[in-house]
Amino acid sequence: MTFSTELLVGCMALPAVIAFVAAWTAGRIAGVSGIDEVAISPWNRTGAAALVAAAGWCLAMLGSLAIGFHFSESEQSFVAWVFDDEAWRSVIAPLFVLALAACGMFAVTEPWNGWRMLLVGLGSTWLAFMVLPTGEGWVDTLPLHRTWFALVVVSVLLNIASFQSLHRSGAGSWLLLVGLAGLGPAMLLTALNYAAPAQWCLAAISATLACQIVVTLRGTATLPSRVVSAVIYPLAGMIAALTTTSRFYTWEDYPAWLYAVALFTPTCIAVTDIPIRRRPWWLRVPVAAVIAGLLIGVCVWQLLLTVDDTSW
Repeated sequence: MTFSTELLVGCMALPAVIAFVAAWTAGRIAGVSGIDEVAISPWNRTGAAALVAAAGWCLAMLGSLAIGFHFSESEQSFVAWVFDDEAWRSVIAPLFVLALAACGMFAVTEPWNGWRMLLVGLGSTWLAFMVLPTGEGWVDTLPLHRTWFALVVVSVLLNIASFQSLHRSGAGSWLLLVGLAGLGPAMLLTALNYAAPAQWCLAAISATLACQIVVTLRGTATLPSRVVSAVIYPLAGMIAALTTTSRFYTWEDYPAWLYAVALFTPTCIAVTDIPIRRRPWWLRVPVAAVIAGLLIGVCVWQLLLTVDDTSW
């Protein structure tokens, strides 16, 4: 298998197909469940549909890793390869934990009920623990671990809360576009420093875009399309994991604000949406697009257009 084939299949086609099928299946499971039924408990058909969408997105990420494993021709087993020296691959496990929290996304009477807070807290903490590289080769980075551990947890929690806030305010039809914007800075950082996680980020973009297509095809105001937005839980974890990976797998000394933008882009978009939350979508979407464009644009400026003469 050539590199171009791996890129096409493992980073684009396979993740998109798996995520699309899972998202479409989630919509079929949700059926015509009413919002009154959803509000009673997360453990119903709608909760199950949300779980299928989120777990399907994670399976798309796992499928991308499987293609990478095949391409690597490693003599290890797939599980050993995933949990080997490359810490960024091992975050697939906590991503599935975050996906479990999607069950309660539509329990509108208890937006942050105990069991969901527990799953999100455990998932974000485990993800922070797994994504930080350790071992003899990483001893010089140990002073950074405490700060980045906290940043990963806070990033996941704030971005999930921001996604959830946007969803409850009627932004379900374009919520995943905010997620795609959140992956933008992470894609730039990883692409300039380490190709393998950059390919995984491309897989996340493909899977999220496929879910957004399902939302559009099913009709943005229907419940079957809204359950697809449950992928925001593992998506928030992916944004934090890839940004952290880009920090530890680089020799460049990028400014702290650049990583802050990458970690909290969805939160920034949600905060700027608060003053216009009661306005129609045709105003909110362009404003969100402008904010996302500015955040990604400043990352492009810093990473690609600002040249440090001392590095030559």
